[in-house]
Amino acid sequence: MRPVGRSSLPIISAVCKATVVSAQLRSTMATGFSAPTVGEARATGIKNSGISEYGADVIQPVTSITGSQFTPGKQIEFRVRSSASRWLNWRETKLMVRYKVAFGKATAAGAAGHNPPCDRSELPPNVYMQACANSQLFEAVRLVQNGQTIENQTSYPTCAAANLYTKYSSEGDSSARGSNALLTRRKDMRGLVDDDGTYGDGIVPLSELVNPKHVVRESIVVPPSVRTLLVACRQNVHSILADSEEFSKAGAGIDELGLTLASGAGDSTTIPQPFTSLVAQCGGRVVPTQMYSDLDVLHGKMARPYNDALSVVGKPSGLRGVSWDYEHYCGRRSATGQRYPTGCTGTIGSVAASKRVFGDSGPVFMLRLLMPSSSLSNMVEIRGTLAANPAPTAEQHLVVIALHDELLNTTYAPPAELPVKTEKVPII
Repeated sequence: MRPVGRSSLPIISAVCKATVVSAQLRSTMATGFSAPTVGEARATGIKNSGISEYGADVIQPVTSITGSQFTPGKQIEFRVRSSASRWLNWRETKLMVRYKVAFGKATAAGAAGHNPPCDRSELPPNVYMQACANSQLFEAVRLVQNGQTIENQTSYPTCAAANLYTKYSSEGDSSARGSNALLTRRKDMRGLVDDDGTYGDGIVPLSELVNPKHVVRESIVVPPSVRTLLVACRQNVHSILADSEEFSKAGAGIDELGLTLASGAGDSTTIPQPFTSLVAQCGGRVVPTQMYSDLDVLHGKMARPYNDALSVVGKPSGLRGVSWDYEHYCGRRSATGQRYPTGCTGTIGSVAASKRVFGDSGPVFMLRLLMPSSSLSNMVEIRGTLAANPAPTAEQHLVVIALHDELLNTTYAPPAELPVKTEKVPII
């Protein structure tokens, strides 16, 4: 596996580059007595809703944390001041981080130790920055505006990974839009290895059926304005060998925890189990209307969840085509042709994991909730079955992400430039 994961690498500096927007707060609408003529600028209106200019400010943190001072538990804070005529465009505001990375040489047996560092010519060929690297640095992020907490996210890395899922597009991400592939979950950024060890497409065929055995029943409190649920499974593992870009590998029976232990991947004590049936309910709304049943990631029986996932991903993309192929969704594709070791003792359901593909991803169940107007239901129940009973030492966790809508109101009282009130209102 590629050595990417939550990193403890020292940070040299971190700054926030904010895009500042200035606007002219005056009406641009035409009346019947001052209608614009053809070709006049007013005929098409002011671009960007009255925005007069864009600017960029570099905002330094309140307290600088550099080098060895960047340790778990530390807090970094940025303070920004906006006014009625000049405010931040959060969508174009970026966190800029400078990394200093060092790799030590391994011994002949692969053991780590106080070895001299590698130079550029000796760096491992399979090392690269994971997607959303800056997001993986922080466990929690809080946004406060005018004394009102707008966002208090305690699982920020997971939400960043979920954002990549909902905007998945291999075609668009291949160029990474100038991000050097830091905004894509693609794993084929290097040479592909086929089953026989030669370079090829890296696709391993699908496999046999599994039998449902274990029952999942969880109740979770969500905001009443919830619109979409993302349901997946992952293992509680924090290692450079784990793939922090993904939060659904356990849903395809991919054993990341075993990679970090002496037993190795595919051991019966660490291998996770995928879903074979799933349904969610919020109030009187059940999604999907007919329960996902007879699911099987090994045999490719995931057509309904796959179709629903494409529907959810396609909506924010303006209903454009999404190049999220079926093999990758089922977790049956490995960009480097990785497999479970021969002779491993674990099983995925009733199927031996030995020599099966060690996929790059796993299925995420994307469930769109169309709640009735003014509904205040906020309890979601997840019911499903797993292919088998995972061992307690497998550390398999259920991940549920609720996407909801809120309206942010900021009130100004002229001639004061600063807002006098900020509130959040759920859209229900």
